Amino acid sequence: MSRQNPPLAEQRQAGTPETITQFEQNLEELERIVQRMEQGDLRLEQALQDYERGILLARQCTEALNAAETRINALAQEPHGADEDRP
Repeated sequence: MSRQNPPLAEQRQAGTPETITQFEQNLEELERIVQRMEQGDLRLEQALQDYERGILLARQCTEALNAAETRINALAQEPHGADEDRP
């Protein structure tokens, strides 16, 4: 069963400024978690909580990057002058 791509208009809305801001915040938090874990002085329970949070953040970052890629691909597929009909 093949998955159809959303229409170009919908695809070019992916990777909104809010998504980008959230990506940057998630990445910064993920970097802080990695630094704490690399120091190695966390208690086991805190290390597990940080690991779980890190996995969630990594997944959210991946989704944001995929959305940005979708947007880039949609923009690249648009014929020249297609942005003239945008609201």
